[in-house]
Amino acid sequence: MKFINILNENISNLSNPFYRKCLNLFSSNHPELKDYFLTRINCSDCYQMDSIEGTHEFMEIEDFFLKELHLSVEQTNDLIFLYIINLNVDNFLTDELSTGEEYTLSYITCTDDDISEDSDGTSYGCENCDGEGSIECGDCDGEGSIECGDCEGRGSGNETCNNCGGQGWETCNNCGGQGWETCNDCGGQGDFEEEEIYYTLSEIQYTVLSKGVLKDSGSGYVTDFFDINKGDIYIITKKTVSEIHKELDESNLPDSDTVFGVESYENYVTKFGTVGIF
Repeated sequence: MKFINILNENISNLSNPFYRKCLNLFSSNHPELKDYFLTRINCSDCYQMDSIEGTHEFMEIEDFFLKELHLSVEQTNDLIFLYIINLNVDNFLTDELSTGEEYTLSYITCTDDDISEDSDGTSYGCENCDGEGSIECGDCDGEGSIECGDCEGRGSGNETCNNCGGQGWETCNNCGGQGWETCNDCGGQGDFEEEEIYYTLSEIQYTVLSKGVLKDSGSGYVTDFFDINKGDIYIITKKTVSEIHKELDESNLPDSDTVFGVESYENYVTKFGTVGIF
């Protein structure tokens, strides 16, 4: 269920007798939801509030009008909107109902309050061993054996050389006869792994329905902005827009928890006839 098209008829028709009866029936069957949604408005920490839509309580309202009363999607949208902006009404049949003319729709863009730390691993081949992990033994030139030091490669003179047994050569001690040795540059891995740490600060957008124009706290901080407006707002959506702020140096990031954009539409439903929240 979307809030878009929540009002698709003249504002003055929203307080019609049929809608009043539906709201009164819902309120009688689910009195507990009134307190829940009131806390969503008179919250102590609006900044931490999540979206209204998608919650279990929101879905209870949807199910009641759609499944129990078998109303259309358009009627259900109208009734949800009316219910949420008239939480202080005791009797939906007789009390005066607000139909939303005084509400402002705002999109608040800000930086998140948390900077995340991530890493990217990159690898590249070792130039010393061409990515093989080993190189030709420098002592034996890859042969695995070297000239006998005792007989200088002759193997025998007046008598057989005891060191090489007359062979004239001996096993290379450096490589153990392998002809190759582990590359010291990469430790035999053939490549290098390099980890790059970067810091990310996400951009968040709140869609807010408020009574009148939102007040500016003057500090620029999101928490202060919501604190000065608490009691007058409904957080309809809260979503991460993007992770556009990504730096290798944390000090290069913009300030966290900071408002950098507020787009407001006063008397939105009066002008457009639709609360286009999503």
